[in-house]
Amino acid sequence: MQCRMGDHEAALRHAGEALRVQRETADRYGQGVTLDVLARLGIRTGGYADAAGRAEESLRIRREIGDRRGIAESTAKIALVRWHQSCYDEARSRAREALAIQREIGDLAGASSALYVLARIHARTARYTRARECAQESLDICRRTGDRHGETDDLLTLAHIDRRQARYGRALRTALEVAAGLALRALALHREIDDRRGEADSLGTLAHARWRLGDEQAALAALRIQRETADRYGQGEILDLLARIHRNAGRYPEALALVTRALALRREIGDRRGAADSLNTLSRLMRRLGETAEALGHGRRALVIRYEIDDRRGEADTLDNLARVHEAAGGHEEALRHALGALEIQARIGDRWGRGRSLLLLGRLQLVLGRREEARRYLVQAAAVCAKTGDGAAADDARELLADLLG
Repeated sequence: MQCRMGDHEAALRHAGEALRVQRETADRYGQGVTLDVLARLGIRTGGYADAAGRAEESLRIRREIGDRRGIAESTAKIALVRWHQSCYDEARSRAREALAIQREIGDLAGASSALYVLARIHARTARYTRARECAQESLDICRRTGDRHGETDDLLTLAHIDRRQARYGRALRTALEVAAGLALRALALHREIDDRRGEADSLGTLAHARWRLGDEQAALAALRIQRETADRYGQGEILDLLARIHRNAGRYPEALALVTRALALRREIGDRRGAADSLNTLSRLMRRLGETAEALGHGRRALVIRYEIDDRRGEADTLDNLARVHEAAGGHEEALRHALGALEIQARIGDRWGRGRSLLLLGRLQLVLGRREEARRYLVQAAAVCAKTGDGAAADDARELLADLLG
């Protein structure tokens, strides 16, 4: 379904009218289909609570009439809503349930959709190997069946995974090039099939993959399309990305305005993982501005959400940020505790990039605390890990501190 704001409004109006007629005529099958369409429109516009209600009602009807294919479709839709709401355990369970039915009845298109949702869930919870397997299986199905939309969605999922893995087990530069390359391939396909929403997703992924290089134009282009297509979830992601780009460029007032908008939007649509990301972005910004009390408050609120939704990667990022806030405030023992917590998670999920940074921070903290042998041990590890991941700046910092320590 085409996705401009006017189209959404028209689609909602027509679907609502269809549902009214179907209820009057007791067309149970038609009601199930239309409710599923309304759930999809709710997801597109960020109305997750309404989308969940529509999908649950559709599921009840389809179970009553014994529509196995419809049961799988509605269950997969609920999984997608729960993913957007950061309810990962339920999302995973629902997607697996849908996939089992779709495989049983031979619904290749449905199986591809369920695999796509599973890939996104696994990527969000730092299960990257499984995420890649699901995305690749879905991509294979789409290519066999000629599903161009599905193919580009899966390419973008692989790009998301590679972007995440720029900090998980490979050199940063190589991973960014892979992610950017996949996003460009997806972008070409989206433009070829006139998929405006997919085009925005591709541009957003490209901008994320290159955000350290300040790819502001790609992010702005993605935001413009997402506004046209009423993709509120995507708008939140890009607003937060733009805030980080402005922050890194030292444009702090602009960064503050953008992250404030991102946080408000994400809270409004119920995107809890996104809200935690924006709180963490806001905390890092406040730290740069010297507002340590505010930075701690925002970081702690982000951490609570990370715990609640089982966002392990986000938890490590937030602990790392809190450690740096405490360091800036002179609370070195508290900083040490948070940095050790981040390091433990990073080791568990295979975050070599983050682990290198945490080892460097721990070495620096131990130096300040006068624990020279502990500092040396952390710094030696930091230099080795950062060199392997391609984080040259951090590796150089570790070597300089070691030279001062040993010289």
